[in-house]
Amino acid sequence: MNGICNFFHAKWEKLRDNRINEKHLFYLSLSALILLLIPMLIIAFYDVPSVDDFGYGLAPHQTWLESHSIFLVLQTVVQQIKHVYHTWQGSFFSIFLFSLQPGVFNERFYFLTPFIMLASLCGGTVFFLKVVLGDLLGASIYQRGIVTVMVLAACLEFCPNPAQAFYWYNGSVYYTFTSGLSLILFGELLSVFGRKVTPPAWSLTSLSPLFYPCSSAAPTW
Repeated sequence: MNGICNFFHAKWEKLRDNRINEKHLFYLSLSALILLLIPMLIIAFYDVPSVDDFGYGLAPHQTWLESHSIFLVLQTVVQQIKHVYHTWQGSFFSIFLFSLQPGVFNERFYFLTPFIMLASLCGGTVFFLKVVLGDLLGASIYQRGIVTVMVLAACLEFCPNPAQAFYWYNGSVYYTFTSGLSLILFGELLSVFGRKVTPPAWSLTSLSPLFYPCSSAAPTW
């Protein structure tokens, strides 16, 4: 592990010697990424629920129409999680998210789906690469920014099925959203255990809120 880190650290040191275009290259690549995102977000306003969105959202939606009570809606969601656990699988966190898709409260809110998924993917990627490239390898903010933009652009442009990855809530929250959370968790793990000193026990408490959703979101069949 140390050998790999030293190898990449040496590469970053060479890049540090040529800072003239780093800043400009970062802003240029960031502008290109924003241009890629604009049409994706425009399409979001034409997004509508489909397939399992209705199956998981029906009971919470009916409860919302009858009561307009968030508490009762959450009660319905809990009952649905218990039912799925006994009849199918134990991905508790995913079922919780399935049951609270934006269209449950109003179908017009479904356009939020790709915004949520892209925020999770981008946020997780930014944090993970910040830890790996910045904290562990010593890359500058512009160097890690350029790499992060390139990774995100590749994820967006080479996604085999963008409709299911970003626009279909039931499918994308199962994989894209939880992938973003997992990247944050992995970044936290590297941040804690990548140090040369033994981490204090209290530092592990920051990982607890992410362990449960990431572990209970994965398929268990």
